[in-house]
Amino acid sequence: MMLSTAGYVRLATGSVARNTARRRCAGLRPGAVVAGVEQRRRLSSGYEGLSFSLGPEDPPLLTQTIPQHFSQVVSQHGDLPAVTARSPTPSSSSASPAATTMTLTYAALDSLSNTLAHGLQSIGVRKGDRLAVSLGNGAEFAALTYAAFKLGAVLVPLNPGFNAKQVGAALRHLGVEVLVIGKVTDLPYKPCRGRSNLELLRTLVPDLNKGGGVVESEVVPSLRKVVVLDNAGFHPEVEFAGGFKALTPYDVLLQSGDASRAVVPDTPLKPDDTINIQFTSGTTSQPKAAMLTHTSILNNGHLIAQRMGLVPGDRIVVPPPLFHCF
Repeated sequence: MMLSTAGYVRLATGSVARNTARRRCAGLRPGAVVAGVEQRRRLSSGYEGLSFSLGPEDPPLLTQTIPQHFSQVVSQHGDLPAVTARSPTPSSSSASPAATTMTLTYAALDSLSNTLAHGLQSIGVRKGDRLAVSLGNGAEFAALTYAAFKLGAVLVPLNPGFNAKQVGAALRHLGVEVLVIGKVTDLPYKPCRGRSNLELLRTLVPDLNKGGGVVESEVVPSLRKVVVLDNAGFHPEVEFAGGFKALTPYDVLLQSGDASRAVVPDTPLKPDDTINIQFTSGTTSQPKAAMLTHTSILNNGHLIAQRMGLVPGDRIVVPPPLFHCF
């Protein structure tokens, strides 16, 4: 997957991002020097419960929400490519996978995310709802990310390689209301040999034929909608029967949306709203859920882009998974 950088890199990576987020959550600007105990007491006197910052304030932090900043980028660089994504496709003439390529300009990404945001609203997604996405790197993931941010929904990116037990645990832990998942998961260690997600969904929702697009799950009691992206065409060898009444086709979001109409969340967005929850890698213990805000994500990307000397038109190849901190 390739991301363009017209003024803003969406996701930051590594310890720099995590440390910046920690300092921000602690009320410290990046590079701030922590005061001694007595000085902290003096500074905090009269401001009980509030944070404070010390140290350099240049460059200043961005104070917008991500949709506000993205709108500026679209107005300035709408015709530049924002995302180029390739999907492996089985090839009858070669053992190696071919690839289909989709490129979205910033204007197209804005329009598609508007459409999806309205579609998500039509199935009941509101600000603060947990929206889990298990799709892997791709244009759909990028568009859903901005759709969620525009609504103020909390994006929960999941590792598409998770099994049913892992998906259930993640959704249950965060009280996820809506899951977006592909019919098939591409397995990086088995090119063009995808895994059908039908049995995974049956584990979460045993009766897939019950209810008109509303699911009932004892495994994840909070779950009320499962949106399924039909990517089975890339994997003709994988079976995933259709027609399940409990599932909502991804195309419903596209048909219910309106690209030309501005997205208006049910309550106003604030820079310090949590809009992304990512699970840690679980290297040393069970994965933990880390909350990120508009402010933390926007400034992580902005400052790292400055540090790297990126300019509009530069392209970044992103082989790491976007469901993590990359």
